[in-house]
This record gives sequence, C-alpha cells and structure tokens, in this order.
Amino acid sequence: MTSPNALGRAEIKKRIKELNEQIAYHAHRYHALDDPEISDEVYDSMVSERNTLKNRFPDTGKVDEGVGATPLSAFEKRTHKYPQWSYSNVFDSRELADWMNRCERLTGKKLEYVCEEKIDGLKVILEYEDGKLISAATRGDGEVGEDITSNIKTISSIPHSLSKRISCIVVGECFMPRPSFQKLNNDREERGEPVFANPRNAAAGSLRQLDSSITARRDLSAFFYELDEYTNTDGNNLSSIISQDKIITNIKELGLPINNHQRKATSLEDIEAYRDEAIQKRHTYPYDIDGIVVKVNDRTLQKKLGYTAKAPRFGIAYKLPAEEAQTILEDIVLQVGRTGVITPVAQLQPVRVAGSTVSRATLHNADEIARLDVRIGDRIIIEKAGDIIPKVKRVLTEFRDGSQVPYVFPSHSPVCGGDGSIERIPGQVAYRCVHKGSYIEQLRRFEWFVSKKCFDIAHLGPKNLEPLLQTGLVVRFGDIFRITLGDILSLPRFKQKSAERLWQSIQSSKSVTLPRLITSLGIEGVGEETAELLAHHYNSIQSLSAASENELADIHGIGEVTATAIATWFRDEERREELNDLLSLIEVTLPDRFITDIKKDSNKKNNNTVLTGKKIVFTGTLTTLTRDEAENIVKEMGGSISSSVSKQTDYLVAGESAGSKLGKAEQLGVTILSEKEFISLINQL
Repeated sequence: MTSPNALGRAEIKKRIKELNEQIAYHAHRYHALDDPEISDEVYDSMVSERNTLKNRFPDTGKVDEGVGATPLSAFEKRTHKYPQWSYSNVFDSRELADWMNRCERLTGKKLEYVCEEKIDGLKVILEYEDGKLISAATRGDGEVGEDITSNIKTISSIPHSLSKRISCIVVGECFMPRPSFQKLNNDREERGEPVFANPRNAAAGSLRQLDSSITARRDLSAFFYELDEYTNTDGNNLSSIISQDKIITNIKELGLPINNHQRKATSLEDIEAYRDEAIQKRHTYPYDIDGIVVKVNDRTLQKKLGYTAKAPRFGIAYKLPAEEAQTILEDIVLQVGRTGVITPVAQLQPVRVAGSTVSRATLHNADEIARLDVRIGDRIIIEKAGDIIPKVKRVLTEFRDGSQVPYVFPSHSPVCGGDGSIERIPGQVAYRCVHKGSYIEQLRRFEWFVSKKCFDIAHLGPKNLEPLLQTGLVVRFGDIFRITLGDILSLPRFKQKSAERLWQSIQSSKSVTLPRLITSLGIEGVGEETAELLAHHYNSIQSLSAASENELADIHGIGEVTATAIATWFRDEERREELNDLLSLIEVTLPDRFITDIKKDSNKKNNNTVLTGKKIVFTGTLTTLTRDEAENIVKEMGGSISSSVSKQTDYLVAGESAGSKLGKAEQLGVTILSEKEFISLINQL
C-alpha cells in the first residue's frame, strides 16, 4: 500500500479515482457475475488504501459502498422481508479492541461474545412456512435478491421439511466443499471448459444455474447461522430466543446444518485465541474461511446497539491474515544462491501479508519475468502461504500510466565474482554465474549449512561467517568443527565472551539428525520435506549415497528431476570427499520417530498381508477413499507408495480421470486395479 505522505495532493486524487474505478469493477465481477479476477484479500487492500487516502482528502467525491450487487436479470426478483447486511471488517487486534470498547461503552456493560468462522461462500436466505421450505433467495443488493428456490431444493444437506412445524426465515452460507470443487474442475478441464477460480465462484455459479439439474450435480452444502423470523406452534417468536448461541442451537434442532466451531468469548485474548486456531486449521477444513465473525451474544443488547447505515454495530468480521496483497514493485535485483543459480528478486514497497510486513518477493527466473510482463514501477499482487517466501502472482496492468520500465536480464552482475559473467543453464530456464565457486556462492552455501533448518549453529550468522571464510579458516563444511577458541579470538570483532559463546555453539552442534544432515548438503531440490523422505527411506547417509536414479525416482514424493540431482550430487568426487570429511567430525543420529517406524516395519515383515512388499501407484480421483487414506492403508499393510510407474510396480490403482500413468502401466504389463478392486483386495485376510 502506498504511503499517503509519499504523494502530492494531485497524485492522491488521481490514485483515489483509479482505486474507485477498480473497486467498482471488481465488486461487480464478484457480486453480480461470480467471476472475480482478484482475491478477497487484494480487494480488501485496495479498499483499505482508498479509505486511507480519502481520510487525508475527504473532498474527493462520494464513494458507493453498497452491500452487494444488483440481482441478475435471468432470475425472478425476490424482495427480502428483512435487510441483508454485510458486517464491517477489522484486520488487526487494535481495530478489534476499538470495536469491543465501542460496544461496551454504548451498552454500559462488560459483554459476552460469540465467535463463528466466516465461511467464504454465497449468502442464502430461506423461508419455511409450517416447517415446509417455500422460498430461497440470494442476498443480491441487500434489499432484493434472486429467487433460487428450485436450485436450493437440490442440495441434499438442506431439508425440505424441518423437524418442527416452525415458520421462520433462516440465513446461511452456501459453499462447495474443496474435494467436490477439485473434482468439478478436473471434469471441466477434461472437457475443455474453463475452470472455476475458487470454491466460492463454483458455489455461486452453481446456485445461479437456470437448469436446476446442473446444480444438483455440483455437490453443494451449507451452514446456517441466523434467524430473521421465528414463530412456533405455541405462538412464541424470535424475541423469546435470548442469545446468539441459542439461535445456533435452535437452528440445529430444526434439522438445518450448522458449523459446530462456534465459541463464546469474554475478552480480546479469547477472540484472538479463536482466530489463531482458525488460522492454523483453515487449510485442513473441507471448506474455505476468510475470517471469523464476532457477535455480541445477548440479543437484547444487539437490538440496543442496532445498525449504522452500512452494517450491524453488534457484530464484526475479523479477517484472517491476507495471503495475497497488492503493492508497488520498486526494483529488481539479482541474488545468487548456494548452487550458483541466480534468482531475480522484486524489491517492494513494504506491505503486510500473511501476518508480517514484506519488502521482497521472488520472481523465480527470466522466463517468469517475461510471462508476467512485470515492469519496474508496476502495481502487482503478491501471494504468500504460511512461511513460504512471497512471490509475484500477477501485474495489475490497468494501473499502468507509461512510467513503468521493462526489465532486461543482464549479461553481467557484481554478485558473481570474476568478470561477473552470467550464463543460461543449458536446457533450463535458470541463469547462473559463469565463475564457479564465487565468494557469494560459498557464503550462501555456508549460511544454509549453519541455519536453523540444518545444523542450527547459534551466533554464526553472515556477519560471523564472513571473517571465517575471508581468512581461509573455513573452506569446507568440516572446517567449522575444527575451529578452536584461539582461532575465533584471532578474528576482528571477537572478544573473549563472544568467542566462547560461538565456540560452545559449534561444539553443541556436532550431533545432528540424518534429515538435517541431508538438508544441509544443499542438493538442488532437496529441502526439509524431501530430506525427511530420503532419511526415512534409507536410514543412513551411506545407503542414500549408493542409491541409483531409478531407485530414488521410485520413492513416492521424489520426482525424476530431483532424483537426478541427488544421484549427480553424490557422484561428484569433490563433494563426496567434503561429506566424508564432515562425517569424521560429527555424530549422525536417527530421530526417535524413525526408530519407532523401523520397529513397526519389522513387525509388518513378520505379519504379512496381501500388500507386504508391494509397490503401489495411484492415479486419478478416488471417490470412496481420499488419496491420503488409501496411501496410509498401503503403508499400514506393509506396502510402499511410488509416484511413478515402472517395471517394479506391482499395482496401479486407477480412479476417475486417470492420467498418463494408466497408459504406461498398460505398456509395462502392470496389474491395474479399479478403486472397487483395490478395496476388495485390502479386505482380504
């Protein structure tokens, strides 16, 4: 996001005008067409930037902040009995605390809240009369929606009749579970049809089908969380339900599906804990969430708090950390890695994404720069999932004004050493330094070796590594463990206390687990996860070093490119010498979990099953089991999983939409099983 202080008044007005146009355009695509071009998080960041700028110059014109969108003309219109609001958003703990303080100040009470997950789907409003479903509508613009009654009736989780003879209007969110979304996109891709960008789009597109038989095939689901109207046979109405958590209980008792992850909270800390848990689990759910909704629990106090012109005062949407954001690309610089490969890195205007402020993002290689057509000065979208380094996802070309500068990949760079020449690796998209073993490359290798993911040597960061390399005290990995306290004291910047601290760290790092050792070697394509697979499979560095490319490629999760890189690394005589030297100075151990697994494997060999010793490959989509469930069954029965078909493959299990592996298995004469045949096989005694 651009700092307002960096812009003049004229530029701010121009930027606000651009943002207003883009916000209106993307809001229409999202609400009316169900075909967004950007994520919710990028849209939120545009709105946030626009609002920040408008606060500085409030005389820049009125902004339309409608609830939704005008209903599509293809559907019959339905006017809502009750306005369908959208909650205001907060993005951090301070904003949430401000909202809580306002609520408690307006009510004069210490409040109890209810936290609910904010499902990323399409809002639907259902009306039941005497327990029978009579209508269903989308939110539309908040006052008028589309009549989707016939489509809603095709969703198996939504009852046509409630468990009680209640007349009510119930509000919820319709969504498409992730496995169903993946299957739908696979089917559409196979038929040459455009795929949906995300499950929310798929759900909205499915509900807005004029042919309800299409909706019926789309496997939609829903959660309900609000009652706008409620009258039971005793004449009691909605006012008799005193709290938000009781609303959820009543909805469940009517036989409507709810999300069971609600939780009461009485403090900011309680709400933050609930949100943190949602962040950790969001990718394990079969549905998408983009935040949590926090509501005052007492419904009498909800009424007292009421509504603003735009949203309820008694509730707030607390968004999850953005995994995407928009910012400005200020420059592109080159960075040399531990293998000599050069990576172009985007220097960014600092922006907050995935819970932290970032100012750099990878551009991968020259081909990626060309594919994105990214230019210095461009407004871009970056994405970051978990702890993965941010990357440039796309360029917002609609913001270009002619001042952006195309990037030309250079032929020389000072980061390479020697004459600085750069060359393209034959057959690859990557560039590397012509001068092998440059100082920067060596420094990167050692930085990786001592990092937390590898040997985890405290106090040996780049500033302390450089004098060790520059003086020649460290040339190979093993040299680190030969360093004496006197060697360290002889270097500039070190005094007795700091030298002793570093030396002790080195001594305590001489014992390392096998996965960390493999990670530390800097083999191309081998990070923590791959190192864990290799260590688990071979149980010693000696066994790994003797493995052939074919053996490595046969391990599930190790592709052919990585297998070649591993085998090539261990064939290099200089590297083998460096490794043997290192092994003479350290102790390599197996993690306790590996020892447990070895014992389990031994027990499996003494308790043979139909899959003991068999190599299994899966392809296509399984419908009865998930892929993980099927693979775990194979492992528990003493078999092994491979990602590629070879003559050593015993069975290929082919699900729906099986790919090229099926053809290869037929050529090699591998036994092919359907999912039904596989289930029959594993059920044999």
